[in-house]
Amino acid sequence: VRHGMLLAVAFSVLIIVGGVIFLPPFLQGMGLAPEVYHIALWYMAGLGIGVLPFFLITPLRSLVDTLGYTKLSMKIYLLALPVNAFLNYVLIFGKLGLPRLGGIGAGVATGITFWLLLVMFAVVVTKLQPFKQYDVLGFVRPVKHLVAEYLRIGVPMGVAIFMETSIFGVVALFIAKFGTEVIAAHQAALNFSSLIYMFPMSFSLALTIVVGVEYGAKNYQGARDYTALGLEMSLFIAMVYMALELVAREYIALIYTTNPHVIELVKVFIIYAIMWQGGDAVAAPIQGILRGYKDVNATFWCSMLAYWAICLPVGLLLDYKFNNGAFAYWQSLDIGVICSAVVLSLRLVLLQRRIKKDEE
Repeated sequence: VRHGMLLAVAFSVLIIVGGVIFLPPFLQGMGLAPEVYHIALWYMAGLGIGVLPFFLITPLRSLVDTLGYTKLSMKIYLLALPVNAFLNYVLIFGKLGLPRLGGIGAGVATGITFWLLLVMFAVVVTKLQPFKQYDVLGFVRPVKHLVAEYLRIGVPMGVAIFMETSIFGVVALFIAKFGTEVIAAHQAALNFSSLIYMFPMSFSLALTIVVGVEYGAKNYQGARDYTALGLEMSLFIAMVYMALELVAREYIALIYTTNPHVIELVKVFIIYAIMWQGGDAVAAPIQGILRGYKDVNATFWCSMLAYWAICLPVGLLLDYKFNNGAFAYWQSLDIGVICSAVVLSLRLVLLQRRIKKDEE
């Protein structure tokens, strides 16, 4: 945890320096109106206030979660929500004698909220058991092999998550050419599907912890039991919400729009989203399991293969060669996530067979 906080400070400095150097010319290159440029620049500067605490929070929260106190982390973040809302109100509209900052105030409010979160986590790990006994905020002299292991595990995980999430931004760029109604339908379906993704993501995070604990304790059978249980629960819950979505497609669309054409498009996109969610119900938990085994390179290469070597080229092919329109990119997302689920499943089977063989 101490080495994680050292790396957090180092990366924070890099992010802040990079923002100071590159953000102004980047925003200028976007051709923004002067007023919009001013708000965007200082909004990001306001967020910059929270870069250091945001990075420092991560290892502290991970300690709390890994020791099984995920509910405590949840309570801390829930407590921060009304504070953040209050700060937004005060700073955006200039209440309590403070200047009216408009959009810039939203960035400042978020930055301040991260400092509040850091203070709360610092109090938890220094005052409460079982965290207090570890003295994680004490001084540490950097140890080269610990830093190397941290980066060896952390960097592939981060890049894999980036490759998986960034593909949706790229897809949005290609869908933009089909007009505002298609864009609206795409965003509505994607937004709702992102909410549903919280289910498999939660299994992924939990499985990383429980599998990692059992594997680290050399209780390999316990790790396999958690693996099977997590996948079974994820698939069962997925079948339930996929069936509900299929039946309630029109009602889901009505949450976002009353435009009849957009509603019909959302209903079709939701069908593709359901297939994508089925693949994610397998792929996301297995990613968490493999991370629990410290097999992070597998998730990295799988994300690169599924989303950038398969998904994007297939989407372009279905669009420009077969004229499938905007649906081409949702079809390619389905193909990508199914490929991811298959490859990750094979990797998990091979890994567990190897571990079982080593046991014998």
